[in-house]
Amino acid sequence: MDFKFVTFLDDTDDTGTAIGDIVSLASGSPDMTVISVCECGTVEVAWYDDNGMNIDVFPVGALILEDDE
Repeated sequence: MDFKFVTFLDDTDDTGTAIGDIVSLASGSPDMTVISVCECGTVEVAWYDDNGMNIDVFPVGALILEDDE
């Protein structure tokens, strides 16, 4: 699976990240689903492992958006 680095800033909102987007950590991680976006520059994500659902908050700059291609 290929990922691309993106700038999350655009003309429509503060981050350009939308609820439901699939992201991962730039340093590597499982796919994570965006569940909320804060104006303070953080993104709340949910992801699953063998123990169930996990919820974490990361700075937007630490994430990459999954490439749709």
